[in-house]
Amino acid sequence: MELLLSLLYVPEDVKILSRTGGHIDDPDSVKNRLPLYLKYTLRCITSCVRSPVGVMDFVKYPTSVPQVLDFLENVRDEEILANSAKIIRIVLRDDKHYEQLTNKYQEMGNTMLDSLHKWSFSEVVLNELLAALRNFTRVPAKVPLIAKTQLGTIVSLAVTPPNERTFTMAA
Repeated sequence: MELLLSLLYVPEDVKILSRTGGHIDDPDSVKNRLPLYLKYTLRCITSCVRSPVGVMDFVKYPTSVPQVLDFLENVRDEEILANSAKIIRIVLRDDKHYEQLTNKYQEMGNTMLDSLHKWSFSEVVLNELLAALRNFTRVPAKVPLIAKTQLGTIVSLAVTPPNERTFTMAA
């Protein structure tokens, strides 16, 4: 796990491009600047945290959760986003680490909601982010940690889901 986490970082130029609003179709896009090994690293970490030993190893490193949250904030790649959300979801369902992580990373819920708003282009990503958010707010005392300004994202998704088919009657 230590070796995998040492590989897991968002390159600085990707962060800058993300903050300045670089478009995914541009030749200098975020996706084109991501080293391919990052996808494989996230796949491996996702597989590792499926076991309780993997979750313990993941949580043991103080930079692990911020590193994964960094991907949710700065990367626009379906597989990377889905795996990042899945890692957070799996780690948060473990009762042993839930309190520790939700107390230490209180902005985690807002980061996930912000990602829902920014990257709602994929049903797979939406499902993983919503499941991770459910795990974050499964204890009612954690719900107030989510900024009221972010709740519009959930309401918007509930009213008009991006992937819902619209049926019309032909005249």
